[in-house]
Amino acid sequence: FLLDEELKSDLMEIVLDLGRRPFAWVNGERHFLGKSLVSKQHLKDIVKPLHFGSDNRAGINGSLHRISAVRNREGDIVGLTLRVGRFIAGNSIMIADILAGLPNASILICGEPGSGKTSIIRDAARFLSEKNSLVIVDTSCEIGGSGD
Repeated sequence: FLLDEELKSDLMEIVLDLGRRPFAWVNGERHFLGKSLVSKQHLKDIVKPLHFGSDNRAGINGSLHRISAVRNREGDIVGLTLRVGRFIAGNSIMIADILAGLPNASILICGEPGSGKTSIIRDAARFLSEKNSLVIVDTSCEIGGSGD
């Protein structure tokens, strides 16, 4: 499965569903990655080095990238979504006044997949940790990434 080199910088995610053509989401558009169909062997080869938690998510050590598994009723993996994780410094500037000025404030961040919700939270954690002691409870390893 190949993705054109010029599309890689804007890649959001790759979707691999058993028996279907793999595709990538780039700038809100779907790009098919060849004509061959995803096989059970493809999925097994990809997940071999990974460890999935009870939430069916795995991280890639040393990165913010994450993989979500879709399982059938027998527990076999029949699909994977590989999401590109990015850190964008300054992304939380739009809520900086709320973060800095209101003790015990709650903020709800909503948006469609790929709209930058997690990136905002990553940067907010960076911003808050500069002046406060900060503990992040992130059971899916989406904020700080996966690995030691």
